[in-house]
Amino acid sequence: MKWRLVAGMLLASTVALAQERTPITLTPRVGQAIDPSGTYSGDVEGTVLTGPDMGVWDFGTWTIKLEKRDCLDCDRQEVGIFFAVGLMTYEDGAQEAGAGSGLFQPRLSLALVSFVMTNCSRINPGGRRYENTTVGLAGVSKAGQDGEVPGDRLTLDGDVLQGRISGRDCFNQTYSADVRLTRE
Repeated sequence: MKWRLVAGMLLASTVALAQERTPITLTPRVGQAIDPSGTYSGDVEGTVLTGPDMGVWDFGTWTIKLEKRDCLDCDRQEVGIFFAVGLMTYEDGAQEAGAGSGLFQPRLSLALVSFVMTNCSRINPGGRRYENTTVGLAGVSKAGQDGEVPGDRLTLDGDVLQGRISGRDCFNQTYSADVRLTRE
């Protein structure tokens, strides 16, 4: 008899707990983040730090096109961004081009920004790579503190995108550039 009484009490408490629970619902985001979308461009001077081209160079006109993207894992008011980029320009007129991604944060800064050049095989068809003492991939660049040469974060101040971009050119040479690009 005690067995049935205990089982009955457990069943009753389980049913009561199940009835008290409410389903989990997602909370909509409050407010709207600033939309950083746009095309930013400007002339860039930078430094090549490894390889035979070491020194300060005119890297040509850089263009970074930002597009706002949904970001389900972002914190409130962070915005996912996609980049289409044209960076280093060589003497023959060829320009490194590619894509990237990152986060735009409410403090008007960009985080986790990385670029991958998709046309290195056209710019460097022989796959010539200069020896580089640090591990890294040719044609990969990052921004701010995440780059090979840490510096200021990329920030958006009105219509100006500015900060440090550094990484490897298509020839595996480490470079660094402090950019100031204006929205077109």
